[in-house]
Amino acid sequence: MYYILLYIYLTILWLCFLAALTITFRSNTPSYIKWFSPTLISIIIVTIVAHRIAVKTQNNHAIYNLFSVYTTVFYILIMRVIIQNKKMKRVISVCCLIYPFIALTNIFYFQGMDSFHTYTNSIGSTLIVGSCAYYLQEVFFVDEPVPNLTKRPDFWICLGLFFFYGVTFVSFAGIHIISASSLSFINVMSCIMMLSNYGLYIFFLIAFFCCMRYPGKVDCMRHVKTQLFE
Repeated sequence: MYYILLYIYLTILWLCFLAALTITFRSNTPSYIKWFSPTLISIIIVTIVAHRIAVKTQNNHAIYNLFSVYTTVFYILIMRVIIQNKKMKRVISVCCLIYPFIALTNIFYFQGMDSFHTYTNSIGSTLIVGSCAYYLQEVFFVDEPVPNLTKRPDFWICLGLFFFYGVTFVSFAGIHIISASSLSFINVMSCIMMLSNYGLYIFFLIAFFCCMRYPGKVDCMRHVKTQLFE
């Protein structure tokens, strides 16, 4: 069952990468969308390498620990771009500077490289879910409704992150309540995480499809063009 889920996951990832690559070189594609193709190919490479390591040594936590810090910061920065409030952007910028330091300190000196950094991963998930919730508040609680919301890539990206990291937070919270020594529990957790990954990248596929189908809607909300590190 695990291998079937893994192959489905890699197939969805490849489709997502190819879709992102297709729109990367279009002139009307925003900068934050162009950052997805290198990130997605790196996720594919890390997934394959981590699987090979797991087969040989049974422990691939080290590579996932370090890479998850990168992906967390990347997605927080994506949310910084699509959120419009300048004060919230500054808060997110501070979080992006502090989070890697806290996470790496936890990985190297507390939870260790041989186990997944569940504590700081939960913090990162909270930051992303909070950013997504703020974006959705900007979208739905405004005087003038945002037009053509379902045609906007930023909306689908936000939904994907909100779904995946919401599930991630609940899942890792469960690890500290239920004993992780149970093989059946570990298998259930693996399936839940794999399925939530499916959801994340399917939402991304929809976002990239919106860029292809509705090129006039690719800018962030209210048509404000932003850069990743403005």
